[in-house]
Amino acid sequence: MLYKIINTYADESDFILNLIDNHPYIGWYMLLRLGESDTTKATLTRRECIEIIRKDGSYARNIFSYVYKAVDITVGNIQEKADSIFGTAYEHILLNGLEILSRFASIANITEQKKLVVLMIKIIDADVVRRFRVLNDWIRQVMNVLDERVKISMLNELLQCSGRKRATWHNEPEVDPFDVFTCKTVAINDYQKIELEPCRVNSMLYSCLSDEQQRMHYIPRLGKLAEVGMLTSEQSKKFGEVLWENMGKNDFPLKDTYYLCTYLKWPYPENIDLEARIKKSILSEEATT
Repeated sequence: MLYKIINTYADESDFILNLIDNHPYIGWYMLLRLGESDTTKATLTRRECIEIIRKDGSYARNIFSYVYKAVDITVGNIQEKADSIFGTAYEHILLNGLEILSRFASIANITEQKKLVVLMIKIIDADVVRRFRVLNDWIRQVMNVLDERVKISMLNELLQCSGRKRATWHNEPEVDPFDVFTCKTVAINDYQKIELEPCRVNSMLYSCLSDEQQRMHYIPRLGKLAEVGMLTSEQSKKFGEVLWENMGKNDFPLKDTYYLCTYLKWPYPENIDLEARIKKSILSEEATT
């Protein structure tokens, strides 16, 4: 019966919008559980999100809270059976919920943004997302809209985010939150006031040497700490050694991941003429194109 009702509309998004307007709880309940995440994208356009906020701020807060709780509970329920949730209600709630939260992230308040960071860390650690690009895109979307105050207050938690290998598809690279962690110049002094546990930094340095998977995640984290001046001189020197260890005279660490200019922001051993190496690499690429 419900399928027939949906088919009377131009598409599912019209049906959902009608429900949201007339029966809000049922509308959001259905949006979370529909099998097509494209419906969520079509329903929650930028204009629609702005209208929701404009109508009633407390209504938007309630939506965020409802969807957040649904995703959080679902992640906990499927942690041990993520490979068997394809096409189930669990997966629908997870995927649609992440899409809804990403749409609301830009208008979330400080407290809500902190909750998004906590959820992101939990999802990465649980490794429950089994769809191409979904988690990577969600990490990018959330990190790109975070208020600087949130990133500063949650930095230590983000540094503890799991670096274990995640389930990926079609050789998809794993995006680390620090791959898309930006820092405003005016906030650098505030970052430098954060107390880091020396053992955490030392552990990341050691892991970069002993585990290639961990290295992929810890290099951007150490790199960001170096950029904002949060490493001690000893840690900075060690990071430079770890970063460039076993690199050939024309090689760059994780070259396919970072722009060449990024390496100028990070420490490097004194015996490396980095500017000359970058210039040579650029000229070599131009010669082959």
